[in-house]
Amino acid sequence: MPVYKVDIEKRYSNEYWTNRYFVEAPDMAEATDCAQFIVSLERAIHWNLVIFTKFRVSDNVPNTEVFNTVTLNLNGQQNLGGEPVPLFVVARVDFSVANQRPSRKYLRGVLHEGSFNYTNVSQAIIDFIKNSYADPLVALGCVVDEDGNAFGVAGVSPFVGMRQLRRGSKRRENPIIPPP
Repeated sequence: MPVYKVDIEKRYSNEYWTNRYFVEAPDMAEATDCAQFIVSLERAIHWNLVIFTKFRVSDNVPNTEVFNTVTLNLNGQQNLGGEPVPLFVVARVDFSVANQRPSRKYLRGVLHEGSFNYTNVSQAIIDFIKNSYADPLVALGCVVDEDGNAFGVAGVSPFVGMRQLRRGSKRRENPIIPPP
């Protein structure tokens, strides 16, 4: 079965970023349906100040122009439990993949001042991310790694992660995915 690439673009204030997923589906239409489910899982854990602008599903074949872009303009669904932390502060989720390194997702726009116990992410936030995002993502069954291997068990790191938004530049003020 073909593996499709899904990029989900988000915006907070004037900064844009994407998360990339790979989905296994028989055709572009089913890959787009799977992407809609991924968006709904991501929205459940992101601040209500984060706007999901659009997502793009492409055939994952270099140098082709086969893709489908869907405009969203939907807010995240998590109410802030405190002041938002900078976007470079991320939650890390690891998905096991058979006989390979885990597939990692870095989630920005998820943590806030009330998300921490001293230097670590609180157990309540870890459980929230695991139950609302990570485990349902594995249960979808269509999400795979880049090589087409299915995701296994998901784990949320208790440690605070820091990842810069884009290599080579401090800010990304323009959309990453071009308009459809």
